[in-house]
Amino acid sequence: MSEITLAKRYSKALFDYAKETGKLDEVIEDIKVIREALKNRGFLLFVRSPILSALRKREILDKIFDTKVSDLSKKYLHLIVGKGREKFLPEITQAFIDEYKALQKIETFTLTTAKTLTRETLKEFERHIIATLPSASNIEFETKVNPDLIGGFVLEYGDKLYDSSVRHKLNTIKKTFTGSKA
Repeated sequence: MSEITLAKRYSKALFDYAKETGKLDEVIEDIKVIREALKNRGFLLFVRSPILSALRKREILDKIFDTKVSDLSKKYLHLIVGKGREKFLPEITQAFIDEYKALQKIETFTLTTAKTLTRETLKEFERHIIATLPSASNIEFETKVNPDLIGGFVLEYGDKLYDSSVRHKLNTIKKTFTGSKA
């Protein structure tokens, strides 16, 4: 079974149960906490370690997430570890988030800038996108900082890319000049 298929099956089981029991909002917050923990290299290596027993992993996960996630999410982590699927936790949590976003019709835009943006600037981007794309009424931003852009921004949405960075404009000018001399 492929990792993607496995991740979708495990995430769908939790998603459907959380939805049926009215705990979807609680569980999505738990998944975000787990997802954030998975960004830590040490935690990821622990989750993927073949040396530790399932029992020991459950004990450690209980201590890590003691008051940070709900009992339902802790039981779900126990299930995943019991089945030996914990190494797929990054993929499972991403599949859960993707399913939640699809249900809530949340569209994700990746915004890369040269410097960290203020909350007000992000709100302005959101207003402009909603005004420009009528289908985008419930959006979220993933922000990245790349000083190499010099200024401006790069906006990615689905398979579209809008590059309004100073670096892109300078490269365009460079190509114009080098192309005309050839």
